[in-house]
Amino acid sequence: MVNEASNLIPGCPNCCARCSLGLCARKQVVNLALGYVDEMLCLSCIAGESDTTVSALLDRIIPYIMTRECFSKQWLQHSDPAVCANPQGCHDLRNREPGHSASDSLNSSCRKETL
Repeated sequence: MVNEASNLIPGCPNCCARCSLGLCARKQVVNLALGYVDEMLCLSCIAGESDTTVSALLDRIIPYIMTRECFSKQWLQHSDPAVCANPQGCHDLRNREPGHSASDSLNSSCRKETL
């Protein structure tokens, strides 16, 4: 269940444990699907840890997310940037749906808006 006040998954970290960039609910889902629970990472840090690109990471994990109801429900619920706590950093995820390959020009950051 997503916290309606912040559009994040309750109990999950909201910043990358390595670089402190903000995480949105879809990035939290990616982390949970990969087994990251106590510490979560932004897509760039996950990709770096796996020695891959963000595009390749998403190509691999999105099909898995869509086969698991617990993940796909959250993923689909956050397809609209209007419900995202960090819409500027989520363009890469918003345009990604099963069966679509990522382009090399995707924005892989998940930065919070500067206050």
